[in-house]
Amino acid sequence: MKLRVGAVFIPVLNLEQSISWYTDCFGLELVDNWGVGASFKFPSGEALVALIQVREIQPLHFSTGDNQIDNVYFHFETDDLDKMKIHLRENNISIMKHEDHGVMNEIYIIDPSGNQIVIFCEKETSPFYRHATNKISW
Repeated sequence: MKLRVGAVFIPVLNLEQSISWYTDCFGLELVDNWGVGASFKFPSGEALVALIQVREIQPLHFSTGDNQIDNVYFHFETDDLDKMKIHLRENNISIMKHEDHGVMNEIYIIDPSGNQIVIFCEKETSPFYRHATNKISW
């Protein structure tokens, strides 16, 4: 039996605006728009992203407890964070924060609905680097 992530669902306030933003920001390819939602695939990757129209955004981060560090649900991986930064700037998408976690670097952006999204890249010293570089998609 095989198991993997099939899709990630992201609530959005304005579906049509978000379709354009996610297409421009990540180069996602529209698979289906069913009126109250839309599904996308990455140009290289296996999981799908679905945008779902909602009336109000729910909190999309969580705290780990005493240290009050906010964690973001949506993490997109790249093999070249520097190129991603250039791409975001060229598309007028602000990078809200940079983090160096020792084993990976992350940048934080916000979509038009206020959802925080992390884009990360594993470093060669990361225990997950081998996993990241042996993926079928890159």
